[in-house]
Amino acid sequence: MDTPTTEAPAAGATEAQALAVKAETARCSGLHSLAAQASRLGVKFDAAKAIETGLSLETARTRVLNAAAEVDDIETSAVVTPRGGNAAKAGSITAEAKAAAWKKAMKR
Repeated sequence: MDTPTTEAPAAGATEAQALAVKAETARCSGLHSLAAQASRLGVKFDAAKAIETGLSLETARTRVLNAAAEVDDIETSAVVTPRGGNAAKAGSITAEAKAAAWKKAMKR
């Protein structure tokens, strides 16, 4: 009875496979992080579908940011807005209180 022989994979193939697995893991992790960011921006993003279709992280990021830029109903800012999303209340702080808050933050 002949037993099938299995040849050990070449060392280069194993390294290439390890690099491919590492790259795919990084892509999937990045897509899941992007899904969380998209949610904060008010954009729907399906990370599972992006992973399944092989969408690159850069392409997905571009699509999410473009979709977020198209949203007209919320005001975006470089500064974090209150959790309630009420931008009108964001400007209710006095100039003195704002200066004191910045001074306190800069001491840290």
